[in-house]
Amino acid sequence: MENFLPGLIMGFREGLEAFLIVVIILQYLKKSGNITFRKNAFSGALVGILASIGIGAILFYISKSIGKMEELSKVWESSASILALILITTFIYWMIKHGRNMIAEVQKQVKTNLSALGIFSITFIMVTREGAEIAIFLFAGKYTLLSIFSGVFAALILQY
Repeated sequence: MENFLPGLIMGFREGLEAFLIVVIILQYLKKSGNITFRKNAFSGALVGILASIGIGAILFYISKSIGKMEELSKVWESSASILALILITTFIYWMIKHGRNMIAEVQKQVKTNLSALGIFSITFIMVTREGAEIAIFLFAGKYTLLSIFSGVFAALILQY
């Protein structure tokens, strides 16, 4: 239970990012009169969530398989922690560089790729990226699923 609050915060932060991106895309589609592509954005988000769960399941399976070999287990955990560090560092760098213009950046991507496949792809990639971060942090930080899902659910409620 000691990792509940950090897991909740991490799930909330990553969930908030993912839902914020989806909301920005949906608002842009509404503003630009392209509401017919909303279903593609929702589909991309749903498939992105499923892909993220798949990534998490693969990491869990690998972790359980490697967990039986003590020395390899330490290498696996260290690798996941380094990957988590790299992800958080690139996120901080990206936010410093693009944070003020995040809405404009997402809208530019939507405008450039304004098609059913384009909207689906943008939403899918962005949601999957955030979900993959959750999966990696879940493994590296040894958070509970309850804390992660509580944070993501709180972010969903806030976005709604």
